[in-house]
Amino acid sequence: MLAHPPRFTLAAPPKILNPPPAANHLIRMRLLRYIAAAFINFFSITQPAPQALDRAAIYIAVMLLAVACFVVLMGTIAFRLLPR
Repeated sequence: MLAHPPRFTLAAPPKILNPPPAANHLIRMRLLRYIAAAFINFFSITQPAPQALDRAAIYIAVMLLAVACFVVLMGTIAFRLLPR
């Protein structure tokens, strides 16, 4: 006897497939959100929507890290090229 194919529905997946985020992830995101909020408030940037808050926090963190790396690189190059 042939089995019927499973029916596809728009029901939510079982809880097992969507585990809750790890506690350390929540702490890291809270720190990133705090840094992003400080950056946004300091420069008077328009507050992002709640749905875009995590993306804005990661974007600001990456940009601050890039600036820090650039400053360290330029300092290293200047230190090496300056006559002693």
